[in-house]
Amino acid sequence: MIQPIADRVPLLEWDLRIVREADAVVVDSERLEFDLRFDSAAPDRIHALISLFDGRRSLADAAAAAGVPEAVARDCAATLTQSGLAVELKLPEEDLPPQVLIDHLRRMYPPLKQRLFSHPLWANLNAGTASRPIFMGWLIENYHFIEGVNDRLALAVASCREPGIRPFFAQHYVEEWDHYEFFLKALEDLGVPREAARASRPLPGTLAVLNHARRCARRDSLEYAACSGFLESTNEDRRVSVGFFEQLGLHYAKERPKAIRPLIEHLRLDERYQHNTVVEDICSQVERIPVERASAAIGAGLLFVETLETWSTDILRSYDRPAFVLRQGLQGHRPARRPEPAGGQA
Repeated sequence: MIQPIADRVPLLEWDLRIVREADAVVVDSERLEFDLRFDSAAPDRIHALISLFDGRRSLADAAAAAGVPEAVARDCAATLTQSGLAVELKLPEEDLPPQVLIDHLRRMYPPLKQRLFSHPLWANLNAGTASRPIFMGWLIENYHFIEGVNDRLALAVASCREPGIRPFFAQHYVEEWDHYEFFLKALEDLGVPREAARASRPLPGTLAVLNHARRCARRDSLEYAACSGFLESTNEDRRVSVGFFEQLGLHYAKERPKAIRPLIEHLRLDERYQHNTVVEDICSQVERIPVERASAAIGAGLLFVETLETWSTDILRSYDRPAFVLRQGLQGHRPARRPEPAGGQA
Protein backbone atom coordinates (compact mmCIF):
# COMPACT_ATOMS: atom_id res chain seq x y z
CA MET A 1 0.00 0.00 0.00
CA ILE A 2 1.38 3.40 -1.00
CA GLN A 3 1.61 5.80 1.92
CA PRO A 4 -0.65 8.89 1.40
CA ILE A 5 1.37 11.86 0.23
CA ALA A 6 -0.13 13.99 3.00
CA ASP A 7 1.56 11.74 5.59
CA ARG A 8 5.03 11.79 4.04
CA VAL A 9 7.58 14.30 5.30
CA PRO A 10 10.93 14.42 3.44
CA LEU A 11 13.99 15.75 5.23
CA LEU A 12 17.20 16.59 3.34
CA GLU A 13 20.55 15.51 4.69
CA TRP A 14 22.64 18.20 6.34
CA ASP A 15 25.43 18.71 3.81
CA LEU A 16 23.58 19.41 0.55
CA ARG A 17 23.83 22.30 -1.87
CA ILE A 18 20.90 22.92 -4.20
CA VAL A 19 22.02 24.63 -7.42
CA ARG A 20 19.54 25.96 -9.98
CA GLU A 21 20.69 25.81 -13.60
CA ALA A 22 18.98 26.96 -16.80
CA ASP A 23 17.25 23.63 -17.44
CA ALA A 24 17.90 21.58 -14.31
CA VAL A 25 18.44 21.53 -10.56
CA VAL A 26 21.60 19.88 -9.22
CA VAL A 27 21.78 18.57 -5.66
CA ASP A 28 25.39 18.27 -4.54
CA SER A 29 26.49 16.14 -1.54
CA GLU A 30 29.83 16.98 0.06
CA ARG A 31 29.63 13.88 2.25
CA LEU A 32 28.79 11.33 -0.47
CA GLU A 33 30.78 13.10 -3.19
CA PHE A 34 28.28 12.86 -6.02
CA ASP A 35 25.68 15.06 -7.72
CA LEU A 36 22.04 14.33 -8.44
CA ARG A 37 20.56 16.13 -11.45
CA PHE A 38 16.86 16.86 -11.98
CA ASP A 39 16.22 17.98 -15.57
CA SER A 40 13.20 20.27 -15.77
CA ALA A 41 11.57 22.90 -17.95
CA ALA A 42 10.68 24.70 -14.70
CA PRO A 43 13.88 24.56 -12.59
CA ASP A 44 12.68 27.40 -10.34
CA ARG A 45 9.78 25.28 -9.11
CA ILE A 46 11.90 22.16 -8.61
CA HIS A 47 14.47 24.25 -6.72
CA ALA A 48 11.70 25.63 -4.50
CA LEU A 49 10.26 22.15 -3.96
CA ILE A 50 13.54 20.58 -2.84
CA SER A 51 14.27 23.57 -0.59
CA LEU A 52 11.00 22.83 1.22
CA PHE A 53 12.07 19.30 2.15
CA ASP A 54 12.92 20.44 5.67
CA GLY A 55 11.21 17.80 7.79
CA ARG A 56 8.56 20.29 8.92
CA ARG A 57 5.92 19.93 6.22
CA SER A 58 4.29 17.11 4.35
CA LEU A 59 5.16 16.24 0.77
CA ALA A 60 1.69 17.46 -0.27
CA ASP A 61 2.25 20.85 1.40
CA ALA A 62 5.66 21.21 -0.21
CA ALA A 63 4.21 20.41 -3.65
CA ALA A 64 1.43 22.96 -3.20
CA ALA A 65 3.81 25.68 -1.97
CA ALA A 66 6.22 25.11 -4.89
CA GLY A 67 3.42 24.85 -7.45
CA VAL A 68 4.31 21.40 -8.79
CA PRO A 69 2.10 18.32 -9.29
CA GLU A 70 2.07 15.86 -6.40
CA ALA A 71 3.36 13.10 -8.67
CA VAL A 72 6.44 15.18 -9.49
CA ALA A 73 7.02 15.88 -5.81
CA ARG A 74 6.65 12.19 -4.98
CA ASP A 75 9.18 11.15 -7.66
CA CYS A 76 11.64 13.85 -6.60
CA ALA A 77 11.48 12.87 -2.93
CA ALA A 78 11.78 9.17 -3.78
CA THR A 79 14.92 9.78 -5.87
CA LEU A 80 16.55 11.79 -3.09
CA THR A 81 15.68 9.17 -0.48
CA GLN A 82 16.92 6.24 -2.56
CA SER A 83 20.18 8.09 -3.21
CA GLY A 84 20.78 8.66 0.50
CA LEU A 85 20.32 12.43 0.23
CA ALA A 86 17.09 12.57 2.24
CA VAL A 87 15.17 10.59 4.83
CA GLU A 88 11.42 10.23 5.11
CA LEU A 89 9.59 11.03 8.32
CA LYS A 90 5.97 10.26 9.02
CA LEU A 91 3.05 12.36 10.18
CA PRO A 92 1.59 12.90 12.67
CA GLU A 93 4.76 11.76 14.45
CA GLU A 94 6.42 15.13 15.01
CA ASP A 95 8.82 13.90 17.70
CA LEU A 96 11.84 11.71 17.05
CA PRO A 97 13.44 9.00 19.15
CA PRO A 98 16.83 10.25 20.40
CA GLN A 99 18.69 7.64 18.37
CA VAL A 100 17.70 9.47 15.16
CA LEU A 101 19.53 12.61 16.29
CA ILE A 102 22.47 10.59 17.60
CA ASP A 103 22.85 8.75 14.28
CA HIS A 104 22.58 11.99 12.32
CA LEU A 105 25.29 13.68 14.39
CA ARG A 106 27.54 10.63 14.13
CA ARG A 107 27.23 10.74 10.33
CA MET A 108 28.06 14.44 10.36
CA TYR A 109 31.20 14.39 12.43
CA PRO A 110 33.69 12.46 10.22
CA PRO A 111 33.41 14.66 7.10
CA LEU A 112 33.35 17.79 9.27
CA LYS A 113 36.55 16.68 11.02
CA GLN A 114 38.19 16.07 7.67
CA ARG A 115 37.11 19.52 6.53
CA LEU A 116 38.38 21.30 9.66
CA PHE A 117 41.74 19.55 9.80
CA SER A 118 42.30 20.20 6.09
CA HIS A 119 42.43 23.91 6.96
CA PRO A 120 45.86 25.40 6.14
CA LEU A 121 46.58 26.06 9.84
CA TRP A 122 46.30 22.40 10.84
CA ALA A 123 47.82 21.06 7.62
CA ASN A 124 50.83 23.40 7.88
CA LEU A 125 51.38 22.63 11.56
CA ASN A 126 51.34 18.91 10.83
CA ALA A 127 53.79 19.35 7.94
CA GLY A 128 56.03 21.74 9.86
CA THR A 129 55.64 24.47 7.23
CA ALA A 130 53.90 26.89 9.61
CA SER A 131 56.27 29.33 11.29
CA ARG A 132 57.20 29.02 14.96
CA PRO A 133 55.17 32.17 15.87
CA ILE A 134 52.11 30.52 14.31
CA PHE A 135 52.73 27.35 16.33
CA MET A 136 53.08 29.37 19.53
CA GLY A 137 49.96 31.34 18.63
CA TRP A 138 48.06 28.09 18.09
CA LEU A 139 49.21 26.88 21.51
CA ILE A 140 48.27 30.03 23.44
CA GLU A 141 44.86 30.24 21.75
CA ASN A 142 44.23 26.58 22.58
CA TYR A 143 45.08 27.42 26.18
CA HIS A 144 42.46 30.19 26.15
CA PHE A 145 39.90 27.87 24.55
CA ILE A 146 40.49 25.03 27.02
CA GLU A 147 40.43 27.45 29.97
CA GLY A 148 37.13 28.74 28.58
CA VAL A 149 35.46 25.51 29.73
CA ASN A 150 34.88 27.42 32.97
CA ASP A 151 32.62 29.78 31.01
CA ARG A 152 30.94 27.43 28.55
CA LEU A 153 30.50 24.15 30.44
CA ALA A 154 29.71 25.84 33.73
CA LEU A 155 26.96 27.71 31.91
CA ALA A 156 25.70 24.45 30.38
CA VAL A 157 25.30 23.05 33.90
CA ALA A 158 23.58 26.18 35.21
CA SER A 159 21.24 26.54 32.23
CA CYS A 160 20.27 22.87 31.88
CA ARG A 161 16.52 22.38 32.22
CA GLU A 162 16.46 18.55 32.18
CA PRO A 163 17.28 16.97 35.57
CA GLY A 164 18.49 13.81 33.84
CA ILE A 165 21.06 15.71 31.77
CA ARG A 166 22.49 18.06 34.39
CA PRO A 167 24.53 15.34 36.20
CA PHE A 168 26.33 14.48 32.96
CA PHE A 169 27.31 18.11 32.36
CA ALA A 170 28.30 18.51 36.00
CA GLN A 171 30.51 15.41 35.93
CA HIS A 172 32.06 16.53 32.63
CA TYR A 173 32.83 19.91 34.19
CA VAL A 174 34.41 18.33 37.27
CA GLU A 175 36.68 16.34 34.97
CA GLU A 176 37.55 19.23 32.62
CA TRP A 177 37.76 22.46 34.63
CA ASP A 178 41.54 22.39 35.21
CA HIS A 179 42.75 20.90 31.92
CA TYR A 180 44.15 24.28 30.89
CA GLU A 181 47.05 23.39 33.21
CA PHE A 182 48.38 21.01 30.55
CA PHE A 183 48.66 23.91 28.11
CA LEU A 184 50.17 26.27 30.69
CA LYS A 185 52.82 23.62 31.38
CA ALA A 186 53.60 23.25 27.67
CA LEU A 187 53.84 27.01 27.25
CA GLU A 188 56.06 27.27 30.33
CA ASP A 189 58.41 24.61 28.94
CA LEU A 190 58.60 26.67 25.73
CA GLY A 191 59.57 29.85 27.57
CA VAL A 192 56.23 31.56 28.22
CA PRO A 193 55.83 32.35 31.94
CA ARG A 194 52.63 31.02 33.47
CA GLU A 195 51.40 34.41 34.71
CA ALA A 196 52.15 36.06 31.36
CA ALA A 197 50.07 33.43 29.56
CA ARG A 198 47.19 33.82 32.03
CA ALA A 199 47.25 37.61 31.63
CA SER A 200 47.25 37.53 27.81
CA ARG A 201 44.18 38.31 25.75
CA PRO A 202 42.61 35.74 23.37
CA LEU A 203 41.97 36.49 19.71
CA PRO A 204 38.50 37.57 18.55
CA GLY A 205 38.25 34.20 16.77
CA THR A 206 38.84 32.36 20.06
CA LEU A 207 36.19 34.45 21.78
CA ALA A 208 33.78 33.74 18.91
CA VAL A 209 34.12 29.97 19.49
CA LEU A 210 33.55 30.39 23.22
CA ASN A 211 30.61 32.73 22.68
CA HIS A 212 28.94 30.29 20.29
CA ALA A 213 29.32 27.49 22.84
CA ARG A 214 27.91 29.75 25.58
CA ARG A 215 24.95 30.68 23.40
CA CYS A 216 24.20 27.00 22.76
CA ALA A 217 24.48 26.28 26.49
CA ARG A 218 21.88 28.96 27.24
CA ARG A 219 19.52 27.86 24.46
CA ASP A 220 19.37 24.08 24.74
CA SER A 221 21.36 21.22 26.23
CA LEU A 222 21.09 19.31 22.94
CA GLU A 223 22.67 22.19 21.02
CA TYR A 224 25.58 22.23 23.43
CA ALA A 225 25.84 18.43 23.23
CA ALA A 226 26.08 18.60 19.43
CA CYS A 227 29.05 20.99 19.72
CA SER A 228 30.69 19.13 22.58
CA GLY A 229 30.23 15.85 20.73
CA PHE A 230 32.14 17.21 17.76
CA LEU A 231 35.02 18.35 19.97
CA GLU A 232 35.27 14.99 21.69
CA SER A 233 35.00 13.14 18.37
CA THR A 234 38.18 14.84 17.15
CA ASN A 235 40.14 12.73 19.64
CA GLU A 236 38.52 9.39 18.83
CA ASP A 237 41.42 8.19 16.71
CA ARG A 238 44.07 8.47 19.43
CA ARG A 239 46.84 7.16 17.20
CA VAL A 240 46.32 9.99 14.71
CA SER A 241 46.00 12.60 17.46
CA VAL A 242 49.13 11.44 19.28
CA GLY A 243 50.93 11.36 15.94
CA PHE A 244 49.94 14.99 15.32
CA PHE A 245 51.40 16.09 18.66
CA GLU A 246 54.56 14.08 18.07
CA GLN A 247 54.98 15.86 14.74
CA LEU A 248 54.60 19.20 16.53
CA GLY A 249 57.40 18.12 18.86
CA LEU A 250 59.69 17.26 15.95
CA HIS A 251 58.96 20.50 14.12
CA TYR A 252 58.76 23.04 16.94
CA ALA A 253 60.17 21.60 20.19
CA LYS A 254 63.10 19.42 19.15
CA GLU A 255 65.33 21.12 21.73
CA ARG A 256 62.64 20.89 24.43
CA PRO A 257 60.89 17.54 23.91
CA LYS A 258 59.21 17.69 27.34
CA ALA A 259 57.07 20.60 26.12
CA ILE A 260 54.78 18.35 24.06
CA ARG A 261 54.27 15.71 26.75
CA PRO A 262 51.51 17.62 28.59
CA LEU A 263 49.45 17.79 25.38
CA ILE A 264 49.65 14.02 24.94
CA GLU A 265 48.87 13.51 28.64
CA HIS A 266 45.76 15.65 28.21
CA LEU A 267 44.68 13.52 25.27
CA ARG A 268 45.12 10.30 27.22
CA LEU A 269 43.27 11.67 30.24
CA ASP A 270 40.26 12.52 28.07
CA GLU A 271 40.40 8.99 26.73
CA ARG A 272 40.21 7.56 30.24
CA TYR A 273 37.21 9.75 30.99
CA GLN A 274 35.46 8.41 27.83
CA HIS A 275 34.12 11.83 26.89
CA ASN A 276 33.59 10.68 23.31
CA THR A 277 30.14 9.33 24.32
CA VAL A 278 28.77 12.75 25.31
CA VAL A 279 26.22 12.77 22.46
CA GLU A 280 24.80 9.40 23.45
CA ASP A 281 24.89 10.25 27.17
CA ILE A 282 22.96 13.51 26.76
CA CYS A 283 20.49 12.70 23.99
CA SER A 284 19.46 9.40 25.56
CA GLN A 285 18.09 11.29 28.57
CA VAL A 286 15.29 12.73 26.39
CA GLU A 287 12.44 10.35 25.51
CA ARG A 288 11.32 12.14 22.34
CA ILE A 289 12.86 15.08 20.48
CA PRO A 290 10.73 17.49 18.42
CA VAL A 291 11.98 17.79 14.85
CA GLU A 292 12.60 21.52 15.25
CA ARG A 293 14.70 20.91 18.37
CA ALA A 294 16.73 18.24 16.59
CA SER A 295 17.22 20.52 13.57
CA ALA A 296 18.39 23.35 15.85
CA ALA A 297 20.94 21.04 17.48
CA ILE A 298 22.27 19.95 14.08
CA GLY A 299 22.44 23.57 12.94
CA ALA A 300 24.32 24.54 16.10
CA GLY A 301 26.87 21.81 15.44
CA LEU A 302 27.39 22.92 11.85
CA LEU A 303 27.80 26.58 12.84
CA PHE A 304 30.25 25.51 15.53
CA VAL A 305 32.51 23.90 12.93
CA GLU A 306 32.29 26.99 10.71
CA THR A 307 33.30 29.08 13.73
CA LEU A 308 36.24 26.76 14.38
CA GLU A 309 37.33 27.25 10.77
CA THR A 310 37.17 31.03 11.20
CA TRP A 311 39.13 30.68 14.44
CA SER A 312 41.82 28.70 12.60
CA THR A 313 42.07 31.43 9.96
CA ASP A 314 42.35 34.09 12.69
CA ILE A 315 45.26 32.24 14.31
CA LEU A 316 47.01 31.73 10.98
CA ARG A 317 46.75 35.41 10.02
CA SER A 318 47.27 37.00 13.42
CA TYR A 319 50.48 35.19 14.33
CA ASP A 320 52.03 35.46 10.86
CA ARG A 321 54.77 37.76 12.11
CA PRO A 322 58.55 37.63 12.65
CA ALA A 323 58.30 36.80 16.36
CA PHE A 324 55.70 35.45 18.76
CA VAL A 325 54.20 38.13 20.98
CA LEU A 326 51.53 37.63 23.61
CA ARG A 327 48.47 39.82 23.10
CA GLN A 328 47.99 42.28 25.92
CA GLY A 329 45.09 44.71 26.35
CA LEU A 330 43.13 45.85 23.31
CA GLN A 331 45.90 46.40 20.77
CA GLY A 332 45.31 45.45 17.15
CA HIS A 333 45.45 41.69 16.78
CA ARG A 334 47.02 41.68 13.32
CA PRO A 335 50.33 43.37 12.52
CA ALA A 336 50.33 46.29 10.12
CA ARG A 337 52.13 45.63 6.84
CA ARG A 338 54.10 48.30 5.07
CA PRO A 339 53.26 48.63 1.37
CA GLU A 340 56.17 47.61 -0.83
CA PRO A 341 57.94 50.45 -2.64
CA ALA A 342 57.24 50.92 -6.33
CA GLY A 343 59.25 48.56 -8.47
CA GLY A 344 59.65 46.10 -5.61
CA GLN A 345 62.88 47.74 -4.33
CA ALA A 346 63.54 47.60 -0.58
